[in-house]
This record gives sequence, structure tokens and C-alpha cells, in this order.
Amino acid sequence: MFNYGSNPTLVLMGHLATALLVTSIVFWVGNPSAPIVLLGGSTLILIYAFFLHRAQFAADYKYSTWQDGFRPYAPLAMFGLVLLLIVGGVSITSDNFVGGRRRR
Repeated sequence: MFNYGSNPTLVLMGHLATALLVTSIVFWVGNPSAPIVLLGGSTLILIYAFFLHRAQFAADYKYSTWQDGFRPYAPLAMFGLVLLLIVGGVSITSDNFVGGRRRR
């Protein structure tokens, strides 16, 4: 895969050019099928980029342990975030308040 001294821009430029070529062909050949083909292609490219990333930074993920102390707090943080999103969603969709004042 990559070495630490390699240039990832040069490696990924071919993939970007291929993606742009496929995109232009898909839009030229058939407009109705374009979103489906692009969704599938972008998903495959995302999976490929994920595996390249994991292969390149495997040692960094293996030896990075400073965040392990925060693992017990992850469920509490997620619960708080979901609660904030629910409260925000309810307050946005509520008809009782307009501009911060109660509607009369």
C-alpha cells in the first residue's frame, strides 16, 4: 500500500479521474440511471478509501490509547446528544413559539 513517504495525491488522482469519467459517461448515456450508478460508485470508492486509510494508519490506530479512558462515558455522551437533538427538533417544529415569543 502506502509508505509514509509516498504521496497519496498522486495515487488517488487516477481514481478521481476515473470517477469523473464514469460520471460524465453515466450522465451522457442515461439520465434516469445516473443517481443510482453514482450512489453505487461513490459507495465503492468510500469503502476503498476506508481500507486504504486503515492500511496506511494501522500502527497509529494500534498504539493510540489515550482516548481509552473516555470509553465509559460514550453512552452518556450519545444519550445527551440524542436528547439535545430531540429537544431541538421539537422546538423547531412546535407552533407555540414564533420568534422566541409565545403565539397569541
